[in-house]
Amino acid sequence: PEPKVPGEEAAAASGPIKIKAELQDQSVTIKTKDDISGVTEGMAVAGEGIPHNTTVVRAGGGGVVMSSAATASGVDVEVTIAQPPG
Repeated sequence: PEPKVPGEEAAAASGPIKIKAELQDQSVTIKTKDDISGVTEGMAVAGEGIPHNTTVVRAGGGGVVMSSAATASGVDVEVTIAQPPG
């Protein structure tokens, strides 16, 4: 097998990715300066102001587009992105 690059596939395989993000009420986009290279479409998104069962639609360019709009605004909000259960 090929060696894994630390912080990329290894991060996604090892567990949830935790980031600090900026949320805007009624927006589906969250902004972050953290590394989101391991975030892929379909991953679950959780955190204060993020509706239950929200998933990643697209990630890149310093942000994540979610399937549901945020219900609150905030800066440095702790967001967890993980493979959905099952």
